[in-house]
Amino acid sequence: MVKEVLRSLQPCPGQVFIDMTFGAGGHSRKLLESTPNIKLFVLDRDPFAHSLAYKLADEFPGQVTPLLGKFSELPQLLSSQGVRQNSIDGIMFDFGCSSMQFDIAERGFSISKDGPLDMRMDGNRFPNAPTAADILAQADEDDIARILRIYGEEKQSKKIARAIIEARYLFKRLETTHELKELVASVCETDQRTDKLQRPTHSATKTFQALRIFVNNEVNELNYGMIVSRAYLKTEGKLVTLTFHSLEDRIVKRHLSGNIIDNAINPLPLRYTSQALWHDREAVDNLLESDWEPIYKHVLIPTMEEVDRNPRSRSAKLRAAIRVNRGDAGFSVIDNNKLSEYFHPVTVDTFTCLAGLYGAGWHRAILVCVRYENLLSVHQDEDLRSNLPVSNRDQMRFDALDHVSTDAGCVVFMVKMPINCLDAISSPFESHSHMRAIPAPQATQTPRRALAIATGLGNRGR
Repeated sequence: MVKEVLRSLQPCPGQVFIDMTFGAGGHSRKLLESTPNIKLFVLDRDPFAHSLAYKLADEFPGQVTPLLGKFSELPQLLSSQGVRQNSIDGIMFDFGCSSMQFDIAERGFSISKDGPLDMRMDGNRFPNAPTAADILAQADEDDIARILRIYGEEKQSKKIARAIIEARYLFKRLETTHELKELVASVCETDQRTDKLQRPTHSATKTFQALRIFVNNEVNELNYGMIVSRAYLKTEGKLVTLTFHSLEDRIVKRHLSGNIIDNAINPLPLRYTSQALWHDREAVDNLLESDWEPIYKHVLIPTMEEVDRNPRSRSAKLRAAIRVNRGDAGFSVIDNNKLSEYFHPVTVDTFTCLAGLYGAGWHRAILVCVRYENLLSVHQDEDLRSNLPVSNRDQMRFDALDHVSTDAGCVVFMVKMPINCLDAISSPFESHSHMRAIPAPQATQTPRRALAIATGLGNRGR
C-alpha cells in the first residue's frame, strides 16, 4: 500500500520523517524517491535490517540516518541526533514481521520454512533473550494457554498448551518450526481454517503469531511507539500505520480515538454511577478528547490487485491521522530538561471527578510528581509515606498515576486522603527541601490535565 502511505504523508521538500519499521526499506525508498531534499530517520530493531539501512543511506547521501533499536529506545536515539520533541513532520509504521524475516528460515518466523524456533526480531543483539523454543520449554501450561489465547486469539489454546506440555514430558523439547507446526496440526486436525479471502490457512498460524508477539514484547512496544509518535510529531504532523491483525489494530485505533489512559481500565463508566457526582461535562470531554484527527473516514484496505501482487498484504489495514494540539502533548514522554527541578504540586481543591472513583469519604487529592535519583520503584510508596506526619501515614492511599520518565526516575502519584488529613499533609510537603508548591488545579480538570498544567507542559494552548 505504498501509494496510500505516500498520499497520507503528503511529503514536501525539506521535511523530516521517521520510518519506525524500516525492514527491507521499501516504504523509505519510495518516500525518498517521491520528494527531493527530505530527511529520513529509519529505525529497526533487527541488526540485519539496520545494515540494509546503511546501503540506502549511501544511495541518498545526507538524507538517511539509520537507527538501531526498539520503539522504546527511540527517545534516546533521537536525543543523540539532536532531535527534539514536536519537530517531526511525519511518522510511518508497518507493524509485525517484515517479508524479509519470513523468508529467512533460520529466523524461525515462517510456518512454511523449517528452521530453529527463534523468532527474536533483535536477532543476536541480546544473546540472553529467550527464544520461542525457550518459552515452550519453560512456561507452564496455563501461561502457554494464555499466550496463545491473548496474543493469537487462538480458540484451541488449552488443547494446544496441553499437547506442548505432554510433548515436553514424553519425548523432547520442541526445537524447530516444523516440529511445532506438526504438533499443532495433530491437535487441530479437524479444524478447517481460512483467511479473509477464504483461502485455507494452517492451523498453527495463530500459535506462531502469539509466540512471536510474546517473544518480542510487541504489544508493549507498539503502545510505546504510539506514545513516542504523539510526543515527537509537530502540530499538523502526519501519522500512518499499517497493521496486520486485530490485536495491533485495536491498540492503534484506541490511541487515535483518544480511548487510551494511564490505567488499564477506563474509569469513565464509574463517573456515571451517581448523577450527583457528575457536575461538569468538561471533565468527561477532557478524558475523551483525542490528539489525533483522522485523515480518512474509514480504514483503508488493499485492493484485489495489490493482494494479487503481494498476498501477505491481504490482512493489512491502513490508518492515518494528523497530530492536533490539545495542550498537554509530551506528558508521557517528558523532555528531561523539564525535570531539572523537583516538582511537587499541592492542591486543597476538590476533584469532583475523583470522588466517584475512589469511594465515599475520600474527597481530597493531591498530585505528587517526585524525581528519585537512587531509589527502586518498590520503595516509592514508603519514601512518600516517610514525609507524612506519623499520625496520618496509615490513612494515605497512594496510586502510581504514570511513570512519566523512568530513565530520570520520575514518578507521578495520586494521593487520596480523608478531609481531616488535608491540613496535616499540606505543610510538610510544602516545606520539603526537594519539592515546591504550585498553584492548585481547577476542580473540573482531569488528573492528567492538572498535572500537565502543574509541570508547565500544558501551557501550549488548545
